[in-house]
Amino acid sequence: MIFVSLQKIIRARVFVALAVLLVWFSGASIAHAASLYITPSNGAYNVGQTFSAGVYVSSQDQTMNAASGIISFPADKLQIDSLSKEGSVMNLWVQEPFFSNTAGTLSFEGVALNPGFSGLTGKILSATFKVKAVGAGTLAFTQGSILANDGLGTNILDNTTGANLSLQLSGSGSGVSVPSSSIGSVPNAPEIVSSTHQDSNKWYSNGVATFTWPAPNDITAVKLLVGSLPKASPVVLYRPPINKKTIDDLGDGIWYFHAQLQNDSGFGTASHFQFRIDTTKPDKFNISFVERKDNTNPRVELIFDSHDETSGIDHYEIQIDKKDSYTQEGTGYDTVEILSLEPGKHIISAKAVDKAGNFLQDTIEIDIDGLSPPIITDYPEELSVGKNLTIRGSTYPDSKVTIYLQKDSDEPKIYEVQSENKGQFTFTTKDGLSRETYNVWADVSDERGVRSGPSDTIIFVVKEAEFLRIGTFALDVFSIFVPLLVLLILSVFIIWYSWHKFINLKREVRKDIRKVDARLHKVFDLLKEDIMDEIKLVEHAKTKRELTKEEKRLIKRLREDLEDAEKFIKKELKEIEEDVE
Repeated sequence: MIFVSLQKIIRARVFVALAVLLVWFSGASIAHAASLYITPSNGAYNVGQTFSAGVYVSSQDQTMNAASGIISFPADKLQIDSLSKEGSVMNLWVQEPFFSNTAGTLSFEGVALNPGFSGLTGKILSATFKVKAVGAGTLAFTQGSILANDGLGTNILDNTTGANLSLQLSGSGSGVSVPSSSIGSVPNAPEIVSSTHQDSNKWYSNGVATFTWPAPNDITAVKLLVGSLPKASPVVLYRPPINKKTIDDLGDGIWYFHAQLQNDSGFGTASHFQFRIDTTKPDKFNISFVERKDNTNPRVELIFDSHDETSGIDHYEIQIDKKDSYTQEGTGYDTVEILSLEPGKHIISAKAVDKAGNFLQDTIEIDIDGLSPPIITDYPEELSVGKNLTIRGSTYPDSKVTIYLQKDSDEPKIYEVQSENKGQFTFTTKDGLSRETYNVWADVSDERGVRSGPSDTIIFVVKEAEFLRIGTFALDVFSIFVPLLVLLILSVFIIWYSWHKFINLKREVRKDIRKVDARLHKVFDLLKEDIMDEIKLVEHAKTKRELTKEEKRLIKRLREDLEDAEKFIKKELKEIEEDVE
C-alpha cells in the first residue's frame, strides 16, 4: 500500500513538473515574437558616398512599448554623419540616440507610449553613413531588447538582423545600389520609403512628397505611378532606372505611390505606398452658447460646430483670456464645458485643428455676473482694548461669508462664517483686539463657487477704557513731572554746592593773599634795608674819597627803582584782592 501511494505521489509530481515545463516553453514561444532589423540589409556603396540605413522594429503578434539596442560598425571603413528620429514610433527617449565614430557604435533606447506599437515596419531611427575605405561594412546588433506592453516589461525580442554592405572604389549610378537580384528571377517588390510622409496612416500638410527605394545592380528600368487606386499598376517607365522621386503637384486626399522594378528576367511585383495630404484648413468653425438661465453660473457650455472635408477634425485648442491654452478632442460638432470662470467679461478663443495640423479659429465673449456683496448692518465705531469684535450683516441664505479683518496696513486676517436660512450672519472674534485702527469688509460665495465682490469697508478704533485713559493720562503726567522735579532739585543742589565751594575757595585765596602780602612786605623790607645799608656804607666812605658823579647817579637810581618796585608790588596785590572780592 505504501509502495502504491509512493508511486502515485511520484507520478503526480512528474505530471506537475511536465505541466510547468509545457507552460514555460509555450509562454516563452509566445513571448518572443519580435525582432530588430536594419534596412537595407545589403548593398554596395562607393568610397566617399553617403547612404541612409534605417533601424526598425517588427512586433506583429504583440504590442511593444520599448526597444533598445547597440549597433556596431567598422569605424575604419564607415562613419556616421547624422541621426534622425523623424517618423519614429518612439515618442519618449529614455536615452537620446548617440553614436561614436571612434568606437564604431550606435546606441538607442526609446519608449512607444500607450497604446504602444504593433506591426511589421516600426521605424526607430535612421543613420546617415559615409564610406571611408574599401572593405566589408557589417552593421550588427551587439545588444538589443524589445519590451511588451503587458505591464510586466517582458522582453519579447526573438531575433536581430543586421546588414552586410560592400564598400568599393567605384560604382555605377548616383543612387543607392544593392547586389543583383537572384539569377534567373524577376526583382522583388521594392521597399518604398518616404522622407516627407513617413507614416501611411497619418495626415500631412506638406503637399510635396519624396519617395526612395533600393535599386539592385541588375535593374534595367523602373515603372512608377501616383494615383488614388490602392493596387494600380505602374505605367510611367524610367530607363535607365531611378531610385528617388519627388512629386509636387498633388492635391488633398489619400494617394498611393506605386513602384515596379525590371531586370533581364522581366518586371517584378509592384509595391504600393499610401500617403495622405491635407493642406487646407477646416471648412468652418463657429462657437456658440448653450442657453444660459443663470448668468452667475461660472460653468459655461459651448457648442463647437466645425467641419473638415479632407482629414476631419482632430482636436480643439482652447484659450481663455489669452492665458495658457489646453486641448480637447473633437469630431466636428462638440459640446465643450468651460469651468469656474470668475465674475466679469471673458474672451474665449479656440482653434479647430484637423488631422494634418491645419486650423481655423473663432472667438466668443461672455460676461459672468457676480453675486451681490454682503451688507454689514451692525458694527461698533469704537471698541475697548481687549474686547471681542462682533459684526452682523445680511446676504444670500445658506452661503459662505468670508470676513476680512485688517489691522492698520497689515495683511488682513481671514475668517469664514455661514449665513442662516434667512441670509443673516454674525461674526465674533475669538480673542480681544489690541489698541489700533481696524478695517473690516466681507464677500460671499455659494456652493457653485461663485463669489461676490467686496462689501463696503467699515472702520473702527480700539481704545483704552475711559477710567484707564484718565489713569494713563495721570501716569503719563507723573512720569514727565517727576523726572523734571528731580532734575530741578539736582540743579539747585549743584548750584548751591558750587557756590559754597566758591565762597570757601575765595576765603582761602584771601587768606593766602594776605600771607603772601605780609611775607612779600617782609622780604621787600629786608631787601630794602640791606640795600640802604650798603648805600650808607658807600656814602660813609666819602670821607676818605669823594664819590664820582657816576656813583652818585647809580645810588640815586637804585633808590628810585626800590621805590617804584614797592609801589608796583602794592598795586598788584591790591588788584588781586579786588579780583578775589
